[in-house]
Amino acid sequence: MIVEDIHWGDDGSLDLINYLAEVCQDTPLLVVCSARPSLLERRPAWGEGSPVQARLRLDSLSCHESQLLVGTILRKTPVVPEALRQLIVSAAEGSPFYIEEMIKMLIDQQVILPGPSRWRIELERLASAQVPSTLTGILQARLDALGPSERAVVQRASVVGRIFWDSAIEWLSDPGHSSEGDETANHDRLSQAQVGAALEGLRRKEIIFRRESSAFAGAVEYAFKHELLRNVSYEGLLKRLRREHHARVAAWLIQRSGERVSEFSGLVAAHYEQAGRLAEAAEWHGRAAQQARASYAPATAVEHFGKAVALLPVDRLEDKAFRARQIEWQEGLGENLGALAQFDEASQAYDAMRSLAEASGDVLAQSRAWNGLAFLHERRGSNRASIESAERAESLAKQAGELGLREQARALHLKGWAAYRLGDASAVLALGQQTLNLCAELEDQRGLADSFKLHGVAHLLLGHFADADRYFQQGLALSQECNDRRTVGAMWSNLGESARLRGDYQAAAEYYDKALAVVRQIGNRDSETIYLVNLSGARLGLGEVERAESGLREVINRAGAFFPALLSEAYSLLSEACLRQGKLADALQAAQQALPLAQGCSAQLELGRAWRALGKAAGKMIHGSQQGGQAREALPEARKCFAESLRIFEQIHAQAEQAHTLRAWAECERMEGREIDSERKDAAARAMFADLGMLDELETSQPAVPKSESL
Repeated sequence: MIVEDIHWGDDGSLDLINYLAEVCQDTPLLVVCSARPSLLERRPAWGEGSPVQARLRLDSLSCHESQLLVGTILRKTPVVPEALRQLIVSAAEGSPFYIEEMIKMLIDQQVILPGPSRWRIELERLASAQVPSTLTGILQARLDALGPSERAVVQRASVVGRIFWDSAIEWLSDPGHSSEGDETANHDRLSQAQVGAALEGLRRKEIIFRRESSAFAGAVEYAFKHELLRNVSYEGLLKRLRREHHARVAAWLIQRSGERVSEFSGLVAAHYEQAGRLAEAAEWHGRAAQQARASYAPATAVEHFGKAVALLPVDRLEDKAFRARQIEWQEGLGENLGALAQFDEASQAYDAMRSLAEASGDVLAQSRAWNGLAFLHERRGSNRASIESAERAESLAKQAGELGLREQARALHLKGWAAYRLGDASAVLALGQQTLNLCAELEDQRGLADSFKLHGVAHLLLGHFADADRYFQQGLALSQECNDRRTVGAMWSNLGESARLRGDYQAAAEYYDKALAVVRQIGNRDSETIYLVNLSGARLGLGEVERAESGLREVINRAGAFFPALLSEAYSLLSEACLRQGKLADALQAAQQALPLAQGCSAQLELGRAWRALGKAAGKMIHGSQQGGQAREALPEARKCFAESLRIFEQIHAQAEQAHTLRAWAECERMEGREIDSERKDAAARAMFADLGMLDELETSQPAVPKSESL
């Protein structure tokens, strides 16, 4: 598969190519993409970090290579005059496109006369030929050589875009489709036959190509050979004519697309924007954003929501309907920025939404804004602030009466999720039940799936694995039924968490792979980051230690300053990965980074795991110091670390985590020569594993890997 000029592609297209590279690794598929360096200014890491991708830099042609290309193109010429060869090669400076276009320009000027079997060179014309010094000049010379009809058609086509349709040119060439006051109405009017003849002439000159299929039935689709040709043609139009043509192209797209107009809403918006009709552009960008949102394309949705918000004229905000639109667009912007893990920008959008809603007296929109902020607070580790925001959302939703019931349910769910982060299983169960009751009354399938997720993670925290799996399976079925793909991914991941905590690492990895496939399809980088940590934990359990370490370091670099709870867990797992490889100093450093991250967000699960990781690393280092390693006095006391981990897990009733800590502590005691203490702790751990039905953990001889994030 060949994809040309991907520097013009949007983020969704680039993400699709990455997705294909990931999911087709067992398929005999080669994808070749060409791009200018400008692509890497926008997406500097695109195409990196994957073993199935390679980046090749194409340098300019050498003088010898340029001469070979000239000879190949002019192969039907018996003898290529040296003067012609040098003229082309010296001016092109290694650009193959320049060489091709210069030869075509010389054909237009009849310096080169192509024949069916033999080409001729007119040396007299060559001596007087005017050769522009730039590629743009070459292209402009070719366009200047066109006849009036061809020039008019190519300019109108350049307004439509790199890809255009014959019926769009006919529409632009018919004054009957012009709006009142359109000064282009009688400008170079062309009949349908004239348009067709001009398009055929442009094809013969290889300025445009005809495409095999068309986006519109009954219309022939064409494409410019190169974007530069379109740009040069477009720049030749007066700005006034460009604006008027853009408005007419927008009208043609709306008329021609019919029921499919939502598919082309982004194009319509762009044409209205370039026409200077900003209110209409804002409206159509809003439609394009909602289409992208429904299609799980968050990056594209953010682009269009941002433009809709920015382009809406300020004076329109006094209009109640337009203010409602602005509230809707700010909400969509916040939601999709959150999906891309751009939490600061998402918070700004929700704050703007809340201010607009307050000015409008719209309590339901205010509730939605506070719920959006509650979600973002949890993602940034501010769990108590998340609860406070959700409580404000709940209060406002109650003021909205029956219309606010769904937002009440969402607020209860968000409070429950923050309570889970804080390790309060009883609160999670209570809020999960309230959410379930309310969503059942509303017949809200998505809300019910969320309530099952709360019940599941609470039981997972308590070590009730069968109950947890039952709720996750119910949530999975519901979310699949209503095509809520984000929640489908979450349920697969949660089933993976349950399997991993029980010690079934192979099943866990398979669940995580399913979760990752879903969220990569919908471009949800937020969830993808979480599931990558979880998958790394399963890889540790499977003994794929180096691969786990690599994945964890990738996540740590990607997450930045956000996801403090997730980062804490990633560092705890990284500490384990380093321990398994004998990298004791790295293991200690990772554990020491995990601890303050967990403390900063009051995430009790992660805090208990971080103390356990620190105890394991310190214990190994102390054992190593007895053999000439680091001084004991410079290290944390392992027993105190394990004791603190155990205290936290006992406080939040996390029995499985208590068992993992006891087993790790037992191993440390054994290394220190305290066999009796080691046997007692190991027996207590094994008894807990048996009571919880964690048979895989009973059979393993290696210390368990700590549990990671659920979602």
